[in-house]
Amino acid sequence: MVLYPSEISLNLLIHPLRADYDILSFTPPHSDPTQYQTSSYIYRKALIRKHQLHLTISEYLAKVRHRGSSSVLEDGGVPKGWVVELQFADELEELMRDELWELGEELKGNELVPTEGRK
Repeated sequence: MVLYPSEISLNLLIHPLRADYDILSFTPPHSDPTQYQTSSYIYRKALIRKHQLHLTISEYLAKVRHRGSSSVLEDGGVPKGWVVELQFADELEELMRDELWELGEELKGNELVPTEGRK
């Protein structure tokens, strides 16, 4: 299907966001998704960085514990995280039933909590 300029919805052209993904604010697109289009690359890149940060902090905390030292990150400075490796989205349901049961229970419990108090 080919869209000509006269057929393109003006709503999609109202708020163009062009910026480096490191400084792009997600608040406007999430507050009104009908007015913005965002690339999945941005979310993918954010998840990769979040995963890398989680691994780095986990390794650091393991070294701190091994040395017998303490760190402010051990005392609730970092939220609990799970490393999940998937090839296909279909695998997630099976993993949630078997290996990630604890994560599934945590997510279900979080749904009952008001947005401000969620983990």
